Amino acid sequence: MSLTFDEARHFLSRTAFGGTPEEIRRVMELDRAIAVAQALVIPTNKP
Repeated sequence: MSLTFDEARHFLSRTAFGGTPEEIRRVMELDRAIAVAQALVIPTNKP
């Protein structure tokens, strides 16, 4: 089940520094579990 605009906005405000309307719309397309998994990914800088 995808997120509503308000749920996506709330999620981004809790896990990041908020989000632009475009970023919120991108998160809205995700399933809740996928949104959480993506928020928990630690980027690596491997060459």
